[in-house]
Amino acid sequence: MSVVHLEDIFSSLYGSSETSELPPIPTGDVSSPRSFSIKLFLCFVHDQIRTSGWMPRGRASASRPATADRALLSMRLRLGSGSEQELEGSFPPSTLQMVEEALSWGRSLAGDDALPDYLFSLGEVSLGSRITEKQAGLAASLLPSYEKAARKQMETRRNLGASRWMGEEGERIERTMRVIDRIVQRTKFGDRQLYKLESVDGDQAAWFTDKEAVEVGKSYVVKATVKKQDLRDNGLRVTLLTRLVILEGA
Repeated sequence: MSVVHLEDIFSSLYGSSETSELPPIPTGDVSSPRSFSIKLFLCFVHDQIRTSGWMPRGRASASRPATADRALLSMRLRLGSGSEQELEGSFPPSTLQMVEEALSWGRSLAGDDALPDYLFSLGEVSLGSRITEKQAGLAASLLPSYEKAARKQMETRRNLGASRWMGEEGERIERTMRVIDRIVQRTKFGDRQLYKLESVDGDQAAWFTDKEAVEVGKSYVVKATVKKQDLRDNGLRVTLLTRLVILEGA
């Protein structure tokens, strides 16, 4: 993996052979000469994502620098003409609100040992008001991670409101169902089919069988026993069926 330095980005963007160093970040009253406001930095990250999309450092190249490095460069150049507080006030309310929401979400992750290492680290870096350049890549990823989590939460709420279970556990039901997907599971005892079904009302069901019984895309009138009512992580209610009998093709 190639390493892209901020100085190289500066040269490629501005073409100045006389500039060997980027403008230093003002240190104010902080002890670290390389620390800066995480909130201000994320405002610049938000601008970069909006104009150029998201690029993590792990996939960056000389022709497509990482979002974090572009944001660092832009922030350094702007800090030469104003304080952190003045620059923060120059961003629109929508950007400041997005950054505040992302930081609040990040802080809610802090200290949860059950989380994956990445999310745990994201929580830790969100706690402080200032970060270093070494932490910039992780901090920058807070925005796309928050947006992904927010979209998942919206999907969960939508699914909770839209999906319903069919019948009661142990009940024998009869429905017209469309086969929307088929997944083959390989086991030491042979292939097992998982069919995903959808009723005419849009309710979801799943059926396991040892044989290839129905065709994807076709509808059938079926009679089956409700084995379990399952609530998925995305908020979707799925009825697990057993002892399914096909009465007729719809």
